[in-house]
Amino acid sequence: MKRLGPWLVIVLLLANGLSWLWLSGSGLQWGWGPRSAREPERLAQMVRPEALVTRTERHSAETAPR
Repeated sequence: MKRLGPWLVIVLLLANGLSWLWLSGSGLQWGWGPRSAREPERLAQMVRPEALVTRTERHSAETAPR
């Protein structure tokens, strides 16, 4: 039981290093890493993205139903 301590530390350090490599994207060249959250195809699917208008706080308060 006394010899379990050093092996446990080594295994935990190895697991920590591997998880850091995976999360940092260092393994992507070998196909090992997290999936990308980007979706560039969504912009291509939009019909008229330039027609999108954001409302300010003042405009939305004026047009809000009472």
